[in-house]
Amino acid sequence: MRFEGIWIQRGQRLVRWHESIHGEDKSLGDEFAADYERLYMQGHLVLLVPGKNYDLDRMFFFETAAEALSFYNSDLESFECSIGDEHEPCGFDDVSLYKDRHRIATKSCPPSIPARVSNEAAKMERHCIVSKITQQNISEE
Repeated sequence: MRFEGIWIQRGQRLVRWHESIHGEDKSLGDEFAADYERLYMQGHLVLLVPGKNYDLDRMFFFETAAEALSFYNSDLESFECSIGDEHEPCGFDDVSLYKDRHRIATKSCPPSIPARVSNEAAKMERHCIVSKITQQNISEE
């Protein structure tokens, strides 16, 4: 797996790895690494695997299982990758929820629908395909 980004929860916001490492304050990199190690050991995370052969995954680490579940169930469109000159949305081939370092649920989400200009009112909805799995240890992947 190659990661396009690793986010950790700091208070009420998610902090991305490169924001901390490349910040003006070099101590932020050390602080991020310490938080990452602690959250990794707790094992409450969500893994996003983009579709359409986009090869960089995204990992999100949380303080509690409930916060990871809330993120898993949220609208993930703002984290969706896009490809090509037309910035075509990729969707997610796999969105996995981990609790205590065990995968407990997985789903896939189709690409979002690009906004189109129209005079007609329309309601566009995305439907994710969800499947529940038995516990799978994070170290098995």
